[in-house]
Amino acid sequence: MRLLKSTALAMAFISPAIAQAATDGTPGATSTSTFNATATVNPPIVTQVQVFGLDDFAFAPIQSGSVSGGGQTQSDLFCLARNTPGNVLVTIRQFGKGPNERFQLVEDFTGFPVTITSVEIQSPSSGALASFPYSTHTNTVQVSGNGCSASSDGMVANKMIIKIPQTADFTTTYPRSVIARFEISVAPQ
Repeated sequence: MRLLKSTALAMAFISPAIAQAATDGTPGATSTSTFNATATVNPPIVTQVQVFGLDDFAFAPIQSGSVSGGGQTQSDLFCLARNTPGNVLVTIRQFGKGPNERFQLVEDFTGFPVTITSVEIQSPSSGALASFPYSTHTNTVQVSGNGCSASSDGMVANKMIIKIPQTADFTTTYPRSVIARFEISVAPQ
C-alpha cells in the first residue's frame, strides 16, 4: 500500500495536468471555477496545383509559299486548379527547343519549320491574356473558377490559344506533316 501511495505521489509531480471537465464554484464570499480550453493543431496546408483537360491541337492544312498574313487559330478550354488562394505560374516548354527559342511546328521534330505565331492562355471571366512568346517562358495566370472541368465554358475554364500562319515556305515534295510537342508546368505563384 505504501508503494502505491509513493507511486501516485511521484506521478502527480512528473505528469502534466490531466484534463478534467469544467467545475462550478461553491457559494461563498468568493467562488472559484475551473474549465479547459482545447484545440487541435493540424499540419500546415501544402499548396497543390493541377493542370488538366488539355487536348491535342489539329490545324487544317496550310499552303506552301511565302509566309503571309492571315493564319489559323486553335483553342482549347482546360483547367488550372489550386487548393489555396492565389494565381499560378505557368511555364510552356517545347520539346527540342531551348529557353528563349521560338515555338515551331517541325517535320519529325527536326526540320521544315512552321513558326508558331503565338501561344497564349486566356484567364476565365476577366479574359486577360498571358503570352508565351518562346519555349520555357513563364507567366502568371489566374486559376480556373470553382468546379472547373474539361467541359466548362470560358467563364470558368482557362483557354489555350495557338496561332499559326496560313502559308509556309517549303521547297520540297509535299505534303509534309509538321508537329510540336509541348509540356505545360504549373506551380504556385
